[in-house]
Amino acid sequence: MDFKWERKILPMRTIHRGDIIVFKYPGRPEVPFIKRVIAKGGDVVEVINNHVFVNGRMLVEGYARLPDYIKTTYIKPPKLPPKADIPVLPDYLRDPGAFVVQTMPGRTDVTLKSMYENGDPSREKFGPYIIPKGHLFVMGDNRLNSEDSRFWGALDENLVLGRAWLIWWSFRDHEQGFRPVSPGNELKRLWNKAIHFYSRTRWRRILTRPH
Repeated sequence: MDFKWERKILPMRTIHRGDIIVFKYPGRPEVPFIKRVIAKGGDVVEVINNHVFVNGRMLVEGYARLPDYIKTTYIKPPKLPPKADIPVLPDYLRDPGAFVVQTMPGRTDVTLKSMYENGDPSREKFGPYIIPKGHLFVMGDNRLNSEDSRFWGALDENLVLGRAWLIWWSFRDHEQGFRPVSPGNELKRLWNKAIHFYSRTRWRRILTRPH
């Protein structure tokens, strides 16, 4: 699937680490998602006990929503292997064979096969991986509850729609983004939002600037 023509029509300034971006969710491009850019092409990313290291240096992330016992824990910077020995983080659209696809009633989960090497998928440990050229590594600020690049891999920069400027509505959706597209499923999603509009709307986030 080629999205490069969209970038030619709608050019965008250079994406920087730390930017909050809106993008087309890999595997289901019609669904817009919002995450923070942690690393770019050529960077080495590793997560140890929920602490993020980019090129061997731990990020100081005041924006990340983590329990104090995690934030106050010191993690020694990892000794990275030679770059030639570090695998490249797969892109789901280009290398679907690198992912485990689980179909369940009402949804489909897509997860990197490497997440299963040491048991159940976990957000606490990840990598190290090299981010491929022309791609981004993105994470949600709510680190313990975020389906992000740790699961579905590198994000092609051509899927980026732009930077997030204002949160006009925030909804806590329990459904997965890889749910198969069909008229029936779309009606179910709309009905779910309608009946849970008040209970799942994050009212404090409405009309606020992401930071």
